[in-house]
Amino acid sequence: MRQVLSGVSLAIMLTGQALAAPGSIRTVEKVVAPGQTLQVFSASVVDQGCRSLGPMRIGLLEEPHNGQVEVGSGRDYPSFPTWNTRSRCNTRKAPATVVTYRPAAGYTGEDSFAMEFIGPLGNVGRIRYAISVR
Repeated sequence: MRQVLSGVSLAIMLTGQALAAPGSIRTVEKVVAPGQTLQVFSASVVDQGCRSLGPMRIGLLEEPHNGQVEVGSGRDYPSFPTWNTRSRCNTRKAPATVVTYRPAAGYTGEDSFAMEFIGPLGNVGRIRYAISVR
């Protein structure tokens, strides 16, 4: 199931990627070819037994001007760093949220959007994506 984001909050599953420090926004740069869809984020939150910790909310803080952001659910490999006790979960797929960006038809140039993630235990993270369509 895929849902298009446009400034609303959606209930989804949490991520296993590092987020920005409290009150800040981390910027991630990505490149996509015109007319292609780019997976910008895939995330899972699991306990030490590699079981999903439950649903999360995600909201679009800033919409892209020249493209569309979609959120879907699926299964993917978590990406915990080796020092994290959950890194052993990286070897098996877990429930995940997948965020994709698709540029507008015929568009080339720069675009950006920002998202906020709220985990099942109330943790908050914000990420801004700077997208180069070329």
